[in-house]
Amino acid sequence: HLPKAEQVMGSFSFGQPSKPSGGGLSSLLGSSSARLEQIPRKSQSREIKSAQWGFRIDLPSGWRDNKAAIDRDLVRQLISQGRNAAVEVYAVRKKNPGLDTIADSFEQAVNLPYLKHRLTSRTVKAGSSKAVLRSYRGRSEGNPLEASVLYTHYRGAVIAVVGFAAKGTSAGKEMRSVVGNV
Repeated sequence: HLPKAEQVMGSFSFGQPSKPSGGGLSSLLGSSSARLEQIPRKSQSREIKSAQWGFRIDLPSGWRDNKAAIDRDLVRQLISQGRNAAVEVYAVRKKNPGLDTIADSFEQAVNLPYLKHRLTSRTVKAGSSKAVLRSYRGRSEGNPLEASVLYTHYRGAVIAVVGFAAKGTSAGKEMRSVVGNV
């Protein structure tokens, strides 16, 4: 159950593209290692760290860290300037059931409009850990949505980095960069 994600969807501003940040995004689960794609940091980005869960995210320019949304499983929520994209980090302490099981269980447990149709699924590196990266599409109130989710197990925790956006926006590109560079 992901009530915060549903609240963000309710506050989405469709058709109002966000201002592009010009790149400058990177995320990293763990303390080091290779990423999917190296994107240089810009001075406008702001670094967010979680020592408890072991990730670092460079928040794109204009995005905000919505600390008020944090609850039991939702450990970070980032919202784009135009409120048409968000990245959420979910984490729960649990033994590793396997990456495909983590991803499949998450998909089955949630009923969110942006996770309706899986487009791709591949194994990637997230810091020093393996992960499954999946892309999706869906609709909410007639508006097309896109999503990317990175599923991993790190430091004894199941972690899902969930990004979703109004399709075709610059904020969607930023969201994909954040999730894809974990």
